[in-house]
Amino acid sequence: MVPSSSSSSGSGGSSNKMLDQKLLSAALQHMTKVHGVSPRPYDGDACADLLQLCGSRLHEFDAQGLAILVRTAAKLGHRLTTAWLVSWADAALDRLQEFKPQDLANSIYAIGRMGQRLPAAALRHFSAATISACPSMLPLELAPTLLGLAHMGASPHEATAAAEALLQEGARRVSAFSPQELSNLLWAYSKVTDLPSWQRCGGLLGRLLDEVERRGARGLFLAQETNALLLAQANTAYYHPGALEVLFRHVTDDLIKLEGQHLGNTLLALGLLPHPGTAPLPTLSPPQLVDPCRELSEQGPGIEGGPGTARHITWAQIVALREEVERRLWRRPAKPSQALSSQAVCHALWGLAALEACTESFWQSAMCSLKETHWQEGGAGYGQLHHAALLLESQGCQWAVLPRPIAELAQEAIEAVHEQWVSPLQGEVSALLDSIGYQHEAEYVPVEGLSPVDLAMPGAKLAIEVDGPRHFTSNQVQGHHYYPLGRTLLRNRLLTAHGWRILAVPYYVWRDLHGRQEKQEWLAGQLKCLL
Repeated sequence: MVPSSSSSSGSGGSSNKMLDQKLLSAALQHMTKVHGVSPRPYDGDACADLLQLCGSRLHEFDAQGLAILVRTAAKLGHRLTTAWLVSWADAALDRLQEFKPQDLANSIYAIGRMGQRLPAAALRHFSAATISACPSMLPLELAPTLLGLAHMGASPHEATAAAEALLQEGARRVSAFSPQELSNLLWAYSKVTDLPSWQRCGGLLGRLLDEVERRGARGLFLAQETNALLLAQANTAYYHPGALEVLFRHVTDDLIKLEGQHLGNTLLALGLLPHPGTAPLPTLSPPQLVDPCRELSEQGPGIEGGPGTARHITWAQIVALREEVERRLWRRPAKPSQALSSQAVCHALWGLAALEACTESFWQSAMCSLKETHWQEGGAGYGQLHHAALLLESQGCQWAVLPRPIAELAQEAIEAVHEQWVSPLQGEVSALLDSIGYQHEAEYVPVEGLSPVDLAMPGAKLAIEVDGPRHFTSNQVQGHHYYPLGRTLLRNRLLTAHGWRILAVPYYVWRDLHGRQEKQEWLAGQLKCLL
């Protein structure tokens, strides 16, 4: 029985309050131990009752006790009420200076693990405390802290400073990380930051991915860790050919063991990222359309529409991955985790279309699977199907047809994400085109079903795409080259397949042009070559 403090007073009352919070913490920790060895889950009502009792006395707990409360709730799989979490955050803010690095890491990770989120003000204060504490954190505390922020759904505005501090400390002590900690750190960083951070932290990402390459070559990553690392590279658009190669090789060596979501994510990441051997865009010469599937060293053996692949990622590996996905589409695996969700199927289809590796049999298998599951799972990822179908249709694949219910979901997904926004760079290019006498239209839809192009000369079927940083790798490869990403290449291929020529205006080319006259001359020179 937990003693009551209602009759406590004076110094004795203070002692009893401390005793109470320690006994409550000990009771919750005991629940965790019993839960860990019991053949059946611990009584959820007992956990809820004890947490409710703690909730009325949160301001009596010290920093360690507050951390124990949320950590224990997470371990027991208990979800906190919003009111309880707000009260906990208020009590924690009062004692935030007393939180040791371990208490801070445990609290952030536990709340994120429960799929819950700190109130905005508390999250800002916890992020600031993380920046101060991370040099004193142990390596095993750095990654969980960042993982907690990611699972909370913290935005770049809320979490970038803390994420960069944790990444910097992680890069400094990378040799002390376990494979799981290394993969968690990189994946979580990719989820709570955005392009400006990826560019600022390129050196840190490169150092960590060097370590990924070394450990991947020794086969030290589990399938889930490999999947997280591939997604981290795709999310940050950071091109590290060595890490990409060893991770993909590890995936294809363990195909049968992979979860369904991992298969879809792998193909999505491979379609998004450049491949070893891809040629970069030149710096100050006419922009070229560079397609990683066309820069080949070996030809694929008789695949429909099948090019070979780049130097280190072989066509045979991509075919093996496609065949494993198709096998699971036809025969649902016994283990639920190995089954393919609708999102995994959409990822796989988009990746294979981008790689020019989708066959008729795969497409038909995927459509049958989606017709069975999409009503239950919603339309996540269906916008990818729209673009995959358009690309395959433009290549003469008459079988690439979306059944009506799926086509409607795909169209809804496209409309939900499309917004007409003219960037300052696009506006500047448009004004300069007017100044040199080239009439054009902005946000023009060249073909029904395609996304609008930035600027267009419809009579000449010329699209002018003003490509900002999100169209390219976030890092400079070999010191000065940027590589176009898969979605940019897919857009270009769709346009050219419909008879449109493209003038790409890469942001890094534009920024190296000095003054209005030089920019006008550059545009005039490019247009003269194309018209």
